[in-house]
Amino acid sequence: MTYFPASLFVETERWQRRPPTGKELATVLGRYFEATIYVPELARLSGRSSTAIDWHLRQESVVPATVLAAALLFRRSGAGPSPIGRN
Repeated sequence: MTYFPASLFVETERWQRRPPTGKELATVLGRYFEATIYVPELARLSGRSSTAIDWHLRQESVVPATVLAAALLFRRSGAGPSPIGRN
C-alpha cells in the first residue's frame, strides 16, 4: 500500500522556492521512508548511481537539479511502499 502523509507534501513544496541541501533532503525523506527505499528510487529517477545519491545526501551543499527533480517525482508518483511505522 502506498501512503504519503500530507506533511511530506508541505515539507517538499518549499523546495521549489529554495532547493534543499543533501542533508536536508535526507532528513525529510528519512522521516517517511527507510534509506533503502528512497536512495535506489532517487538513483533510478535521476539516472545517477546509488553511490552518487548517497554522497549527495551527506553534503551541506544544494543537491543537483537532477536529484531534486527525482525527489519531487518520487513524492508525486507515490513510489515506494508505506512509510516507516505504517502498514
